[in-house]
Amino acid sequence: MSNRIRIAMAFAQSLFLAAAALGAQDAAQGTPQAPSSPPPPVLTLQNALDAATASGDDFLIASSGLDVAKKQRALDLAKQGLSLAAGGAYTLADGLGNDGGSSSPLVSYYQGLIGKAVAASSGALVSSSYNGLAQVPQGSLSLSGPLTKATLSATETIPVALPSDPSNFTNPFSVPQSSVLGLSLTQTVWDGYPGFQYTATLAKSLLALQGKQLSTTQGLSAAGTKAKQAYIATLAAQRDLDVKKQVLSKQRTLLAQIQATFAIKQATAIDLKTAQVNARSAEIDVATADKTLRLAIERLAVIMGKSPDYRFSVAELEDPPMPAASIDEAIAIGLQKRTDVAQLAINAKSSRIDAALARAQAKPNISLTGGAGLAVGWSPVVMAGALSVGAKVALPVFDSGAAELQAKTSEGQASLYDVQAAQLRKTLSSDIRDYFESAQLQVEKVSLAKDSMDLADSLYELVKAQNKYGTATLQDVFTASVTAATAEESYQTARSLYLSAVLQLSTAMGL
Repeated sequence: MSNRIRIAMAFAQSLFLAAAALGAQDAAQGTPQAPSSPPPPVLTLQNALDAATASGDDFLIASSGLDVAKKQRALDLAKQGLSLAAGGAYTLADGLGNDGGSSSPLVSYYQGLIGKAVAASSGALVSSSYNGLAQVPQGSLSLSGPLTKATLSATETIPVALPSDPSNFTNPFSVPQSSVLGLSLTQTVWDGYPGFQYTATLAKSLLALQGKQLSTTQGLSAAGTKAKQAYIATLAAQRDLDVKKQVLSKQRTLLAQIQATFAIKQATAIDLKTAQVNARSAEIDVATADKTLRLAIERLAVIMGKSPDYRFSVAELEDPPMPAASIDEAIAIGLQKRTDVAQLAINAKSSRIDAALARAQAKPNISLTGGAGLAVGWSPVVMAGALSVGAKVALPVFDSGAAELQAKTSEGQASLYDVQAAQLRKTLSSDIRDYFESAQLQVEKVSLAKDSMDLADSLYELVKAQNKYGTATLQDVFTASVTAATAEESYQTARSLYLSAVLQLSTAMGL
């Protein structure tokens, strides 16, 4: 019998013994098992993003500030809108309006009515002139806008006691009931700012809201990126654990074969020890990979707003395409999409409004005023009216240059934002170019790792066949098995690194 035939028979015998050993092991472990628990749910990337958006802390924190900004914008609009105000008063007065005897009570009464009409034309709340005890209810109604204010006022004088003879004006209680109506109007025609300062206030308010929207978008994007990174980390750990389990299974099978061949003295003690070391190493690798996966799942669960002990697995991801066809396209998209570039532009625009407002403080403020008043005495009926028209100019004369310095400070801040934006564009262009080239290289690394894995698997099968026919040692088989396992791990690692590279590039592009 030839040597090759003896080796083949010995190898077949070793396989038989290995199978018998595995069967005995299965029989020893063949005690009744309790029903297994259902497998954990499998989450897709979209499932994870939806859960994180709905209840994740990062998304809630990022979106909460926008609600406050919207309410502030509504408040700013309300402050610059129309407002209607009403007021009232009641007075019980005695002995007012006495002319000191310089004229008759009736003349004094008429003069008081005319005075009240003039006072009413300026919008003041006035009381009637009288000699005696009287009730004086007063009321006003004001309508205000950012440039205009109109006030309607009314005063009624009601004597507490009337004389038996109404023609007796010397009686201390002889003044009849009277009414006074007044209307005043103020209109601002120039306040130093083109389009008026209230429009600048509203423009800054809108810019503040837009800035908050951008920061919220940036915060939500960062939260989404964090969730995607956690998902990719979980998927990488899950892939690694699967590979490690496959390696462990192969090493255990190989160990059983070596144990069988060692029993019939077809393998050396070194061969057996090598197989045991490899199997033990594979067990430790599985335990380490399992720990890494459990930690990754816990972190992803927290990001999704779930309990840390929530258990699940993640679905596989196809290797995504590059987010842009070329570096130039990637840079153009990034400069257009990045919210931090737009935020600097908003800040610069707001600072320039501040500069214009500061200069407006040193310019004249011109407003027109007008009013009308009507006073009526009821017994006997006497009427008096008045009109008023005027102009008001507020002209700052000297402020030690504070307004101009404030304007230059704001303009300097705007210029600083412009410089920062230009610098950011350069930095983004450099970063995007770096990330794009890294992702391209990672594509090549994935392809190379796949070829290396296929080659290592083929070599492993070849070495096993060579060992079967006696042209390769068991040590060669061990080495080839470890090489094949390492190559498969490298391939899965390269795939996960490509996912991370694409995510990093997409984030830099503002996607």
